[in-house]
Amino acid sequence: MTVRLSHGLSEHYVDNLGECVIVAQGKATGIDETVTVKLRADPKLVRVDDRNRHVAFEDFVLECAALEDSTDSGHTPRFLGAGTTWQDSSMPYPDGYIHAIVMSTVPGQNVQQILLDLSESERDTIRVQLASVLE
Repeated sequence: MTVRLSHGLSEHYVDNLGECVIVAQGKATGIDETVTVKLRADPKLVRVDDRNRHVAFEDFVLECAALEDSTDSGHTPRFLGAGTTWQDSSMPYPDGYIHAIVMSTVPGQNVQQILLDLSESERDTIRVQLASVLE
């Protein structure tokens, strides 16, 4: 699957794993809807030992599995695919890996940004939906 990213949504670093995490949206070949892509890049500039790189890979595998398991819940993105590749010299972190997860884009607003504006009843609804996804 080829994805052409149109805009970034967020970027942050996970210091203990030495990863840069980027979330972006774009269009994927053969899919008529906007997709969300989560990229986990290993900047070789950061000194992280092999054990932490292994932990980062295990975390990626578990994240993919959790997304696949919750795909049909109706409350989470649908898992569309995942993969790992190595960055070449034209990329931000040459010789580092990129783990990518492609998922559907969930309609609505970012709960983290509106949480304080929600009523107790709305928060309870979110708690129930989240609990059903995690079961």
